[in-house]
Amino acid sequence: MDARDVERLVELSLDGELDPAEEAELSRVQLSPEARTAAARAKHFHVHLRDKLRAATDDTLTPPSLRARISYRLQREVDVERDRVFPWGRAVAATLAVTVLVLASWSDASSAFDVEERSRCTAATRHRKCGPRGLASVERSSTTTSATPVRMPPPSRASSPGCLGARLAVMDSHDMAYLMYDRRGARVSLFAVPKQARFRPPSTFRPATFRGRPVVVGQHRGYNVVSYADDRVTYWLVGNLDTDELMAFVPEDPSN
Repeated sequence: MDARDVERLVELSLDGELDPAEEAELSRVQLSPEARTAAARAKHFHVHLRDKLRAATDDTLTPPSLRARISYRLQREVDVERDRVFPWGRAVAATLAVTVLVLASWSDASSAFDVEERSRCTAATRHRKCGPRGLASVERSSTTTSATPVRMPPPSRASSPGCLGARLAVMDSHDMAYLMYDRRGARVSLFAVPKQARFRPPSTFRPATFRGRPVVVGQHRGYNVVSYADDRVTYWLVGNLDTDELMAFVPEDPSN
C-alpha cells in the first residue's frame, strides 16, 4: 500500500470494512510525509472556509437565499481544492459537504429537531444508496429487513421529476429514509421516520392545513421546514426554498 491507496481505502475504513491489519497499514501510510503535507493543506483550507463562512453570516437564522449563495460559492472552492490536494481531496470535500450545515449554524442551543445534521452522521455507519430508479428497492429493503419500517411517500407533482436519490440510515435505533430532491438548483431533503421515533418540532412552529392535510411549518437554523404525517410515518421537508415552494412537495391527503 502507498499514498495513492489512501483515497480508495479511507471510505472503507469509515464504514468499518477494513480488517485490523489493513487499518494498521492505512495508519502507517497516512503518517508518511506526503500524506501529512496533504492533511496540513486540507486543515488550512478547512479553517479558511470556516472563517469565511462566519464572516459572511450575521446570525443563526440566515435568510435562505443568502445561505444558498454561500453554499454555491463554497462548493466552487471545494471543487478547485479537490483537484489540488493529494490524495485526500475527495475525502476532504466529502467531509466539508457533511459539515457545511454545522458550520453555517454554530448555535450551541440543542433542539429535538436536529434531524438533518444527525442523519448525515448516522448514515455513515449504516446506509443504502441508490438513484431515482431505485426508490422502490429502498422501500422494499426497509419493509423486509427493518424492525421499524419506513415507507417512501407518494411522489407529488413537484418532487417526482427532481429526485436525486435515496438512502436508509439509523437514528436512535430507528430506521429512517432520506431522500434528496432538486428544484431549480436548490436542494430539498425529505426525511421519513416512524412515529415511534418521537421526533418533535420546536414550540415556535405553527400548525397549518395544505391540500386537506394537517402540516406543521417553521424555520430551523436558517432552513424552512414543513412536516406532515400519515398513520405510521412522519415526514420532514427541509430546504432553502420559500415555504410556499416547499409546500408544493406535500402530497394530497389520500383520505380526502
